[in-house]
Amino acid sequence: MTDQLPAPLVPAEVDLRGLPFIPLHIERLQLSKSWLACKRRPELAYYMLNLWMRAWHELPAASIEDDDDVLADAARADYRTWEKVREAVLRGWVKCSDGRLYHPVVAELAAEAWEHRKGYRERAAKAREAKKQKRFTAETCPAPANDTGPVKASVTEPETGLTSLYKGQGEGQREGESYSEDKSSGPVGPVDPVKQLFDTGVKLLTDAGQKPASARAIIGQLRKAKGDEGALSVVLAAAKASEPVSYIQAAIRHGGPANDAAPRPQADPKTNPQWANY
Repeated sequence: MTDQLPAPLVPAEVDLRGLPFIPLHIERLQLSKSWLACKRRPELAYYMLNLWMRAWHELPAASIEDDDDVLADAARADYRTWEKVREAVLRGWVKCSDGRLYHPVVAELAAEAWEHRKGYRERAAKAREAKKQKRFTAETCPAPANDTGPVKASVTEPETGLTSLYKGQGEGQREGESYSEDKSSGPVGPVDPVKQLFDTGVKLLTDAGQKPASARAIIGQLRKAKGDEGALSVVLAAAKASEPVSYIQAAIRHGGPANDAAPRPQADPKTNPQWANY
């Protein structure tokens, strides 16, 4: 007689397991005849809700096996109680051609939730495929023709004078190698003139006996007095002077335009004996 039964209310693949909630349309439920029956027999609401929730996570969703033991267990009623409430609790349920019971309202909500779930899965699959394709392209496609890979700073950086500073100085240092040259094999980023100024100036002053904090303060004052380019010129010139600290301090006192050459320290034999014969 299954030929006379309606087709299942949702497709067989509708699977909402793992979806932890079921929509509840409050006004629609309160106006239903099933809920009106619960006004006279409140215990029916407990059994109805238990059946709806069990059916939500069955396969297909919104259905349940037409077996009194299964139904009583799903409703959380003992068998004797189930025999008394069965007809009222199953009000609105429809038996379909697959032999299972379906609730039309739960089936409607399940179909809507299934469409949302399928849409989410499709979007997630597309995102994973795009990420996979991007990774594949990065691993297999050659680099652009103008990408020459890692190079030395002296090839890509503008000439600032730093690459020749301290040329030949330092144990084991090669001819023409920058004092602060990065020995790493990675590509060289853009030049930061302020960082170059402080790195070079602080190193110069600490080598001359200044503490790092004092050295940074002096370079900061020099930068304020001369600007970035002028301060760098002073530092480069001070590296060749016998008293780099005095040389830079004199440049700070002199001030003036950023591109002015730094003055020589005062040739005072009392305070700077090395300048006695200058």
